Amino acid sequence: MKKLASFPCTISYCLTFTLGIYNEQITDLLEPSSTNLQLREDLKKGVYVENLIEYNVRNVDDVVKILLQVICLLSTQCNSFRLIWF
Repeated sequence: MKKLASFPCTISYCLTFTLGIYNEQITDLLEPSSTNLQLREDLKKGVYVENLIEYNVRNVDDVVKILLQVICLLSTQCNSFRLIWF
């Protein structure tokens, strides 16, 4: 097994988004009015969900805040959504 070289770099932030898929419909979980979002493919972007809001997160606390918002919203809606974090 070949060892990968390590690089002296740091990640200052990360992009994340939340989406739910239910009955073949894609919804932005933090913007429930954004329903039936479309899956697209682009040569440069690859496969993506059109109009899905991206959030900058810099640490675990930012991720937890987003996750708590999603849990709060899902507790009042249908709980059949599956969470996908990228």
